[in-house]
Amino acid sequence: MCPLNDGSPVAFDDLVAALCRRGRSLMVTRACYLALRRAVRAGATADGVVLVTEPGRCIDRRDVTDVLSLPVLAEVELDPAVARSVDAGLLTRRSHRVLERSLRELW
Repeated sequence: MCPLNDGSPVAFDDLVAALCRRGRSLMVTRACYLALRRAVRAGATADGVVLVTEPGRCIDRRDVTDVLSLPVLAEVELDPAVARSVDAGLLTRRSHRVLERSLRELW
């Protein structure tokens, strides 16, 4: 059972383990020209992309799919509360609700 489907908090390690069990490789990138350019130059391969979106960016999921030739499987909106959780080391214990909602598309 997917740890995100039952509505309970999910540890980051549990999310990674669930994706690994399914044999999925994901690239996480921002909707940014420089980030996409770097991904292309690195020749990174993955099954799909998790796109971090920010206000004011004009690059969308279609652009990312066109540039990387990978489907965008989920979009995560940049959220200062999630960034604070990461900085405080709290995301390893329990994921943030906004992040959980965004990643439900992966399941």
